[in-house]
This record gives sequence, C-alpha cells and structure tokens, in this order.
Amino acid sequence: MLNIVRRITEEKHAIVLDCGGKRSATPLLLRKQPSSQSGVTAAALQNEFTTADVYAFERELEKLHPDNRHVRDKIRQQLQILRDTGLLIHVESGRWRLP
Repeated sequence: MLNIVRRITEEKHAIVLDCGGKRSATPLLLRKQPSSQSGVTAAALQNEFTTADVYAFERELEKLHPDNRHVRDKIRQQLQILRDTGLLIHVESGRWRLP
C-alpha cells in the first residue's frame, strides 16, 4: 500500500504543464499561493492524496491478491495502519498526506 501511495505522490511531482511554451514541474493548481490562514504549502499539497486516488489501483490490487474479495476494505484498513505507525497523516475525511 505504501508503494501505491508513493506512486500517487510521485506522479503529482512529475506533472508537467505547458504554459505558454514554458515547461513547469509544478502543476498550475499548486502554483497558486495558499492563503496565510490555511498554512498549507505547495509541497504539502503535492504529498496529499485521497482515498479515491488509492481506489484507482483497486484492479491492480485485485490481480495481486485474487483471493481477497474485500479489496476496498483492505485499502482503508492499510491506510489506517500506515496512519497509526506514523507513515501517513490523516488530514480529513478521505484525505491523506505523507509526513
């Protein structure tokens, strides 16, 4: 599960947008300055993902574990275990972040 989380966040880091002929490694959304009240930096946003992002790998996980008939339940359980061990931060319902 941690490998999938890393793949998701690495993809966010690798997004390259073509903005007027200039290439940027920072997605347009992340280039906006966060409000001073939120305290969220662009780097933190790149390390954030949603439970839905992980669910996108459900088919891949089903192939790896064909006897598991409850893959979504296992995904949620593993995210909680990673949270409990300090490898993930639960931001809010359905949102996670690498520390």
